[in-house]
Amino acid sequence: MSVKIEIEGDVALVTLDRPASFNAITSELSKGLVSAMDRAADEARVAIITGSGKAFCAGADLGEIAAGYEREGPNLGTVLDETFHPAVDAIANATVPTVAAVNGVAAGAGLGLALACDLRVMSEDAFLMSAFAGIALAPDSGTTWWLPHHLGVSRALDITLTNRRVQADEAMKLGLCVDVVAPDRLIEAAREVAGALADL
Repeated sequence: MSVKIEIEGDVALVTLDRPASFNAITSELSKGLVSAMDRAADEARVAIITGSGKAFCAGADLGEIAAGYEREGPNLGTVLDETFHPAVDAIANATVPTVAAVNGVAAGAGLGLALACDLRVMSEDAFLMSAFAGIALAPDSGTTWWLPHHLGVSRALDITLTNRRVQADEAMKLGLCVDVVAPDRLIEAAREVAGALADL
């Protein structure tokens, strides 16, 4: 399983679980995330989304996409529609509030997952990054909607076109997260936020 879910009281902890690849999104992970979010909606009042190991989510598993090219040259629109959009939509359209517990990198489609959450808590060593410009791709996974929505067009363009890292302290100043904590306190802090939401 590339996604784990644990229900404790009113809070579901959904963990992207491909640490060796920094939780890069594959079709299997996307399906697992959709399933986990469905379960969270049925059994919990709030969902926390995080990544195992050293990263929240490094974006697309380009190896899986490249393998598709070697076989038949996939239509990237189909890949987006079948893999990345369902994962982002599962969070953005969740019927329970969502909290991203961002550890390490949230880049590319992983940034889309983090921004689709209602609230974000980041560890001190975490950062956000568009990443698309660095590999000559048009941004996807909702990032071109979420960044201007949260920041306005100018700041969104800065982050997207320069491909720079937005460290946790800057993300806090920009209003992209509600708290920055030590890495060993990340899940605890996210649970505090989630608990407050569950009590509403």
